[in-house]
Amino acid sequence: MNTKKLLFLICFLFSGKGFLQLQQTMGQTSQDNKNLVKETSGLVAFWDFESKSVALDRYIAHSSLPESAIDVANNALYPISLKKHGDAQSYTVTDWVQQNASTPIHEDTSGPFGNAIKLDAGRLFAEVQRSLFNDKPLADIHGHQPFTLITWVKFHGPNNHHIVGIWDEGEAGVAEKKYSGQRQFALFTINRYPHKLFAHFSATGAATYPQSLVSGSQYAHLRAVNGVILDHAPGEGLSNVSDKWYQFAMTYDGNVVCSYVNGVLENFSYINQTNSTNSDHVLMDVEGTSEEALMTNPNPFDYSIYSPRKFIVKFNGNYHNNSQVKEHYIDLDFVSANKTLTYKRVGTSNLDYYIEYAIKRNDATMVSGNFTATSDEQLENLPTDLVVEEGDVLELRLKENDDNGTQIGNLVRREIGDGAPFSFGKILGGPNTGAQVHMDGAAIFNRAFTPEELGVLIFDPTLSVASNTIVKGNSVSVYPNPGKELLIVRFDAPSIINADDSIITIYNITGKVINDLPNQRSGVSVKYDIQNLNGGVYIISVRNGDQVVNKLFIKE
Repeated sequence: MNTKKLLFLICFLFSGKGFLQLQQTMGQTSQDNKNLVKETSGLVAFWDFESKSVALDRYIAHSSLPESAIDVANNALYPISLKKHGDAQSYTVTDWVQQNASTPIHEDTSGPFGNAIKLDAGRLFAEVQRSLFNDKPLADIHGHQPFTLITWVKFHGPNNHHIVGIWDEGEAGVAEKKYSGQRQFALFTINRYPHKLFAHFSATGAATYPQSLVSGSQYAHLRAVNGVILDHAPGEGLSNVSDKWYQFAMTYDGNVVCSYVNGVLENFSYINQTNSTNSDHVLMDVEGTSEEALMTNPNPFDYSIYSPRKFIVKFNGNYHNNSQVKEHYIDLDFVSANKTLTYKRVGTSNLDYYIEYAIKRNDATMVSGNFTATSDEQLENLPTDLVVEEGDVLELRLKENDDNGTQIGNLVRREIGDGAPFSFGKILGGPNTGAQVHMDGAAIFNRAFTPEELGVLIFDPTLSVASNTIVKGNSVSVYPNPGKELLIVRFDAPSIINADDSIITIYNITGKVINDLPNQRSGVSVKYDIQNLNGGVYIISVRNGDQVVNKLFIKE
């Protein structure tokens, strides 16, 4: 996005019109709330768990995108299948009610849309098959495409893990499948540990970036952690569950993942000095004592979400501090006329490597071989007449090209298939685990929201950013914008925010406070030296009591 377009977006988001829209969300009906979500720009999919295809007897999504390619015959977009753990059958709405009367689909109408679905520790979860993404907007969320994922939930039990998104770490208890990266292009919001919300975006789900050798590094690590204390967090027991609704959200701007609770982004240290069990030992191993916000994997994974014959697998077990290789991975193309395996790595190494591979069907090897990987990118051509079918198995090993053929990481074993579905409360590891929430909607957008935009969609005046008096943006000016050397915050007259008593805070786009900018007050203006500030987008928050002005500015 060029500077002019970005400034136009900034001006709209922080305009008086935006504030008026925020005020108008208060006290609306459930239908008004639904309409506001559906009318929000960039909507890819919004499930309200009420709209249903009569022909399919399944809940369906709304989309504001004209190219959504709705199944006209069945009046359906991304239809939902109801599921239960250990049961391969997919249920319709009617089938579920008949066969599972003890686990109702709906039992709570108090949420923002009035028709919450009950996700019940695997006794009821839901999913949209990955194959249904093909040629539809959800398939375009890939690589460095920005997006926002929002869900509205209320706890009804102590167990929570995956709540909503694309998540599947492989077959439980089968290590080589976990290493194979079943979470292709995963986007999900989870509430895994007490009091914390996690968000994650990855190409495969396998192997920490950069790589580590400690336990847990075989999984692509979580890239955003929100330390907001949830009033009714998992692990606190049913007696503490009440009628408190939360808006959980994650945003990805093409580079950084952020997670929000009720529109609030807060920093969280993964180093817990008082309780080592709450420390993140993988990140401590990778990052040492650094507490900087972690970036997502910078590699541009260009395939769409739905690409069952074009995908990436990653290896783990090569510690980046020793080899300077942050990641080894294989780019596979079983679609093009020239079928290929391409070894790639991030970082440099004095070592040479080689790849052993085999493609099997019903345990019989169709193709096998090995090729050296002496450079950062090495191509291996496969037979042009090779046809890979669903259920075929790909096996890969990464080895050092030494006398011993030392293997790095584990065997990667990947079964060819459609990939993980978009799911609501999906679990692994047996029944009686997984999400226990009432979910009153989930939505995906093809752009990254600001905290203020999330505040518009909270639908609870006690939680919204409007709980502070947000003063119209023309009470404070920030210029030059964009700027290179000097930033001026000016209190315009007349202003109900007092210049002398105001607290001015600068945040980067991840929510981290920037403390090292010297400032100088001069009457109704504050000057900041921004010469040493990295280029990018920042938020200026001006607060005086319960009055707040938020401004965005760009450092060139």
